[in-house]
Amino acid sequence: MPQQKILLAHLNSNGDCLYSTVIARQIKEVDYPGCHLTWIVNSNCKKTVLLNPHVDEIWEYPTQSLLATEKEWAALVKEAEAKKKKGVLKIVVLILPLLMKYN
Repeated sequence: MPQQKILLAHLNSNGDCLYSTVIARQIKEVDYPGCHLTWIVNSNCKKTVLLNPHVDEIWEYPTQSLLATEKEWAALVKEAEAKKKKGVLKIVVLILPLLMKYN
């Protein structure tokens, strides 16, 4: 069976990214052992996940500030879903801020 490629997207603050590292561990050790996990972060948060042993690849996504806007999230979702449709990704996990709506 080919290695499953999973995308974890979290574009907001360093603290939120740090709290989300438990999700990366859950994905890699419990839900999908042996998968390839790519984590999308904004450039400001890259150092927070850089040495995480559960992250295979980091995709930096440029945002205007520390907190991504709804427009930036929508663009990211569109790009991630296109990669999923092409078969580049198997699963897309989005960690959206509580106050943000996604349709």
